[in-house]
Amino acid sequence: PAVNTLFNALANEADFARLDFSELVVSNGGGMAVQQATAEKWLKVTGCPVVEGYGLSETSPVATSNRLDLQEFTGSIGLPIPSTDIAIRDDDGRDVPLGDPGEICIRGPQVMAGYWKDDEKTATMDRFRRGEVQVLVATSVVEVGVDVANATCMVVEHAERFGLSALHQLRGRVGRGEHQSYCFLLYDDELTDVAKERLKVLHTHTDGFRIAEEDLRIRGPGDIAGTEQSGYLRFRAADLTRDMAIMNEARADAFAILESDPELNMPEYRPLRDALAAAHRQHRLTPLAYRETFLPSRGPGPADESAPVEAGTP
Repeated sequence: PAVNTLFNALANEADFARLDFSELVVSNGGGMAVQQATAEKWLKVTGCPVVEGYGLSETSPVATSNRLDLQEFTGSIGLPIPSTDIAIRDDDGRDVPLGDPGEICIRGPQVMAGYWKDDEKTATMDRFRRGEVQVLVATSVVEVGVDVANATCMVVEHAERFGLSALHQLRGRVGRGEHQSYCFLLYDDELTDVAKERLKVLHTHTDGFRIAEEDLRIRGPGDIAGTEQSGYLRFRAADLTRDMAIMNEARADAFAILESDPELNMPEYRPLRDALAAAHRQHRLTPLAYRETFLPSRGPGPADESAPVEAGTP
């Protein structure tokens, strides 16, 4: 599953087109409308059509989907998946005629607990949407799934306790209509340097992609092959945020080498093969799923003719 921007970015990445897509069975689009040009590019690169679906943050993964056997782009969100009921209703809860605007109501096993059969919460949000309630005091549950066009002011208390993604989502709950909107972040007088930096990023930027990059820089990527969700990778001679450009160049070179000589048998690649074999013997290669993909034929190492050679991610 992916959104249009991810499909587009991958389909236009030269290294991505070199991958083997023979086992790619389904490509689900959701979260935002998939553009036809993006779907056609994806199909050309992977040979697998994008099957569009529709789902809210509260209906994971989807509420509707096109048929999985479709071979062309439809531009529609398909039909409700099994055991799912969908209706478009007005503010009084009545079904609206086909083509008329209204609010989508979904009932099914994929609706997250707490988002359905909560009459008090639903009634409160309906009153807020109609303007009968002028001020709504809530927890961060309103971070997603709240779309009130006339909401123009958001106040977040103890903003230093939230992550950048949560603050960006909360700020996005206002300014969804035609009126000028404001978001005020209240924070403690005594802030850590990291907290100050986070709040400064949110004050400076409104682009979600840029905020995500800054979040990566501040928090670190964590352990890609483990469970840590923050912290910094211990590269021997690189920094993930500072050296991303040269790391991308190195990655492209690695793909080119493996495409021309997958087993690293050519004389100019023998030192690289020896280094990989030595790293494997010292248990310095992370056993990711990619390793056998890039060196499918695991020949003998330089020091031990019976030792397998396994490569890590380029």
